[in-house]
Amino acid sequence: FVKWAGGKTGLVSTLKGILPPKIQTYYEPFVGGGALFFALAADGRFQRAVLNDFNSELMDAFKAIRAFPDAVVKALVRLKEEYTAEPQAVYNRERDRNPQELSPLDRAARFLFLNKTGFNGLYRVNKNGGFNVPFGQYANPRIADSANIKACAEVLGKFVVLSNQDFAACLGGARHGDVVYFDPPYVPLSPTANFTSYTAGGFGLAEQE
Repeated sequence: FVKWAGGKTGLVSTLKGILPPKIQTYYEPFVGGGALFFALAADGRFQRAVLNDFNSELMDAFKAIRAFPDAVVKALVRLKEEYTAEPQAVYNRERDRNPQELSPLDRAARFLFLNKTGFNGLYRVNKNGGFNVPFGQYANPRIADSANIKACAEVLGKFVVLSNQDFAACLGGARHGDVVYFDPPYVPLSPTANFTSYTAGGFGLAEQE
């Protein structure tokens, strides 16, 4: 339900081919958009799943979609109508809102709206944690994808734990027969080609090691 930098949609078939046919609990400590999780769920490959990301806004969106998908869709439809009338003004307004001051519903709707209307669907924050991705200038972004959101909500409601912790902290229950898929942010190629700002603290070489 989100576009995500480094998403694995194009590699899903390859990744599925190297995983066991039957998994007890599937762990994804850096879930991002969850492409592999949703593909494995569609195939019935695991009994349970633990999805985690240190990005609290992303995990709040997962939780809101699972808890009240219809309300999320309704909020997105309203944002879409406003966006159609004044695209950049509405984008700037939502970008400038403080997510910590919003209800869980409005926080999730804002996150999803910015994901669909910001440049390349990127999520990037400054050192203070403020979202700072520029306007995307799309002609007709798919802001309120009702069928997809409801389908995702159904999958997330089936034996899935959602957490917002450090990547290592979510793995305490991992046992023989489980699978952990580590897909951390990319290693920076250079000081100027650095995209690890999914959270205010970043994710550098020490975290990679």
